[in-house]
Amino acid sequence: MNLSTEKNKKNTVCAHRGFSLKYPENSMEAFEAAIAVGADEIELDVRLSADGVLTIY
Repeated sequence: MNLSTEKNKKNTVCAHRGFSLKYPENSMEAFEAAIAVGADEIELDVRLSADGVLTIY
């Protein structure tokens, strides 16, 4: 994909760990609030626990 073309030059808002300024980081409240205020995407951290379970941290 060529990101330098004019039609692909759109700025997006990525909510790192959700709307963490107002809600606890990586909480459903933070993710839902980020979507509600117009975030285009949400970034979150995932880790695999020792017993093989994916967790958000």
